[in-house]
Amino acid sequence: MQTTINTTAGIWSRVQTHGRVFTITSLSVASCEVRIVIPGANDEELTAVMRGFKARMVAGHFQEVLVRTSVDAAVGIIISDNEIDLNFSEGTAVNATIVAPLPLPVSNDRGGAVGTPMYVTGVASSAATSSVDAAAVACSSVIAAIAVADATRRQITFTNLGPDPVTIGSAGHTWAKRCIVLAIGDTWVEEANGGPNLAWYGICDAAKTASVTTKTVIS
Repeated sequence: MQTTINTTAGIWSRVQTHGRVFTITSLSVASCEVRIVIPGANDEELTAVMRGFKARMVAGHFQEVLVRTSVDAAVGIIISDNEIDLNFSEGTAVNATIVAPLPLPVSNDRGGAVGTPMYVTGVASSAATSSVDAAAVACSSVIAAIAVADATRRQITFTNLGPDPVTIGSAGHTWAKRCIVLAIGDTWVEEANGGPNLAWYGICDAAKTASVTTKTVIS
């Protein structure tokens, strides 16, 4: 059964219909009180009940339901003897507060049939504005700067043209601290969830050399 209860402020409104499932489908005020009367057991009384509230009997039935509001209101309800589930998400609005970093400039003027139609500046979902193929950087056993820091860079690709292995990392990087090691012909792609915007350096082992090219994508 689906119905609407028109309540009077401060007075319990009674629905004498037994069932197993009780749901509030609509509410013209922020919240209400609900009392569920169960034969042979204590009543269940709840306060600050809001739209979308659902109660289901694990065993047996409730006898009636009472609803009370602080002001005159309209309360939409469903009472059923059946095992049912209801979805209240469609047609609703979601308000979100996003913190750190702020602000997040968002525009929905990008995208198309493929992918998400949301554009967020400075993250992977934003549209690229340019791509740069940089000249090769000579690396040796002395640390060399391969790419300066760039907040607009969303991706950077490194390729070692050889002849020897090279390790890439941050300022102060050494061969002894190597983690990302590129042998001749190897390529490494640093994307938005890594650190493409950071400054990158390269260094080889003693008496070794390498030549590193980069390709960057700018947002």
